[in-house]
Amino acid sequence: MAGLITAPRIERLEAGVIVAAMQVLERRCQLALGPIDLVVIDEAQHAVAAAWKRVLGRFDGARWLGVTATRPRASTARASATSWGARR
Repeated sequence: MAGLITAPRIERLEAGVIVAAMQVLERRCQLALGPIDLVVIDEAQHAVAAAWKRVLGRFDGARWLGVTATRPRASTARASATSWGARR
């Protein structure tokens, strides 16, 4: 069973998978999560925003997988893809 971090509760942080919204992780910045290997980012087009960068900066050494269903605009597709890039 997956772990869960929401505004009102925290459950099963020892689980292999923890589900949380970026906004909740930002508010709960003091929460000790232990080592994280992979961060899956939904709506990854927002990962260039300052708040996202603060949250993602907490997962030093983790791999990132960004996913989105939003089609990029032709004028910004290249800039968006290279702005946050892939982490190894």
